[in-house]
Amino acid sequence: MSPTARRGEASLLWIGTYKLLQGIMLVVLATGLLKAVNHDLEATMSHWIRELHFDPGNRYITSLLHRAGLIDDRTLKRLSSLTFTYGAVFMVEGTGLLFKQRWAEYLTTIITFSLVPLEIYELAKHFTALKVVILLVNIAIGIYLIVMIRRKPA
Repeated sequence: MSPTARRGEASLLWIGTYKLLQGIMLVVLATGLLKAVNHDLEATMSHWIRELHFDPGNRYITSLLHRAGLIDDRTLKRLSSLTFTYGAVFMVEGTGLLFKQRWAEYLTTIITFSLVPLEIYELAKHFTALKVVILLVNIAIGIYLIVMIRRKPA
């Protein structure tokens, strides 16, 4: 195997690991959202903000707490369901890439590029450096996967 092919496989393993970790984090988040059903989300978040020694007077945290108080159980269940779904998709992508499955390369490419318009919309709505970095990383991953798919024989 050539050095370029080895680097390509190593890169796919890194992308697979990244996708798998994203999926795991989303499943953990979805579980937390589900556990918040039938609880006072604002009070729970206030508790964790104090435990993590964040400044509860910070305007961003105050805004977050206010918004959390507006979320009802039905919305929490919907958010949890959507987050579980995204987490599962990312875990399937990551697992497929780690097992060097060609279908996973196609799936990851399609899903990565399908989310770019949403990321651009979110960036236009509220510009942050983190959103720019996430957008650029996802575009780079998508382009890289296209190059890898085109290099490999069918």
